[in-house]
Amino acid sequence: MQLSTTRTLLLPATDADREQIKALLIDPEISKGLLGNTFIERGLEETTDSWLTEGSYWRRNGYGMWRVSDKGGISGEPGKTLGMAGVDDAAGDDETALECFYFFSSSCWGKGVAREVMEKVFNYLFAVKNISSIDALIFAELNSGSVRLAGKLGMQAFGRQDLLGHHLDARRVMQTIESDIERIRRVQPEYLGPELEHACFRIGQLIAEGVVEKDGIRQRVY
Repeated sequence: MQLSTTRTLLLPATDADREQIKALLIDPEISKGLLGNTFIERGLEETTDSWLTEGSYWRRNGYGMWRVSDKGGISGEPGKTLGMAGVDDAAGDDETALECFYFFSSSCWGKGVAREVMEKVFNYLFAVKNISSIDALIFAELNSGSVRLAGKLGMQAFGRQDLLGHHLDARRVMQTIESDIERIRRVQPEYLGPELEHACFRIGQLIAEGVVEKDGIRQRVY
């Protein structure tokens, strides 16, 4: 199902889009906001796979993950991939629940692109597909922009969700932490301070929530 906004075109993401998606996922400005392992070579393919909806799912439901491309007015490059947006089955026991996901190139930030795209996705899901509700899991302390966007989309906060057992298992937690560490190793010196603060906060919160043990992190770091 193709969708269109004033400035963007949304097409179901396919394996042919893999390299473009990977190029965005290894951007440190994008990867730091994702609970992924995009800087770990063995995990980049797995992370990319998570953004590609199977064709059978699309045919059955009429929705999934869209690749968002520029009509030309944002980057000046018609057809350029700006990001990903869409929905998937939410983790948990409710088999009818949907959860929204998205990321956009830092070149789009502050230009209203995320809101423009997600409003289109939501309108399609509610008006055409008769979806009753959509969830979002936001790492609120690190992603205030997504919190504001959720409010603009009419979403309401309903509580906190433990990460372990939802999107993360013990293996993926450690891959996420390894990705944070690798990103710090690669960052330009002028951005080291903010990156350290971001990674330390996220790792500290994972420890505080009991998702991972400090000794386990030490073994991976040293």
